[in-house]
Formats: sequence, structure tokens, C-alpha cells
Amino acid sequence: MDKKFGFIDLKGELVIPSKFSAVGHFKNGLAWAKDESGKAGFINKAGNWVVQPEFDAVKSFDEVSGMARVKKGDQWYYVNQTGETLMVDSDAYWDFSEGLCQGEKNGLRGYFNNKAEWVIAPQFTDAKKFVNGQALAKVNGKWGIIDKTGKWVMEAKFDVIKEVEVLE
Repeated sequence: MDKKFGFIDLKGELVIPSKFSAVGHFKNGLAWAKDESGKAGFINKAGNWVVQPEFDAVKSFDEVSGMARVKKGDQWYYVNQTGETLMVDSDAYWDFSEGLCQGEKNGLRGYFNNKAEWVIAPQFTDAKKFVNGQALAKVNGKWGIIDKTGKWVMEAKFDVIKEVEVLE
């Protein structure tokens, strides 16, 4: 039996017919979905393809940057909500978070924006995604916390930092 997926509203009414082989959650008005062939793209809330199903893998859109990571063959890159591609000069690919994305050049990590501009130059031996405007970053074997300009909010002096959460 082939399972098909669609969407219902809060009343239990079918609003997008069950015609997809898999679906994700809506973010910024779009959700990823897979067609019968297993190719993925993005649909709007009417169930229409906005970004055609041509990818082997996709991730959800970042709400700030409007970018999603997609894969075709062995190549990862990014698309915006109209399907325009963004190629980044990076050796590795992560998801956008809070408008910025981790990237890597010559073994060092930094962050770029949705125009493929490095806003924080690759300088960290490891780094994590931004959460609440801050990210974990590692230099000289120690972890610290940076802001979206790359300024140290908490100096890199810890062997381990599990998560960042701002308590007020």
C-alpha cells in the first residue's frame, strides 16, 4: 500500500489533497514535499509547487534568510523561496539559522549570509548554529560564545559548552 500525505485544517477538513509521498512542516508559507518519484521541492498552502520537485534531499526554509539547503546528486547548495539558487564558496554545508549559515574554508568555520557573503570570516576550528543571536565557537581547543558580528560574548575558555540559552 502506497501512503500519500496531504494537510488538514484545525476542523479536520482536507485543505491539501493527499498526493505527496512525504511532506514537511510549513515555514514562511512553504513546506517541502516529495512527488511520486521521490524528488523533493516546496509547495505553498494551496498545495501548488512553488519550487519544482527536482531535488534528492531538502531541508526547511530558515525564517530569517528565506533560504533552504537542497541536494541534487552529490552537490549541496541553497535555494530561496522562488527557487533561485545560491552557490557558496564553502567546503561544507549546513542549514541557515537566524539569517546566517555556517560554512567552512580550509578547515576553518565562519558564517555567510543569503547573498553568499562571509559576514564572519572562517576562523574557528568548530562552530554551531545561531540560537537567540548567539553561537558556540571553538578556537585553540576551547569553546566560547560569539554574537552575529563575530564578537566574543563569552571568551573561548571552556572545554565543553553544551548549549546557549539566554536567561533574563
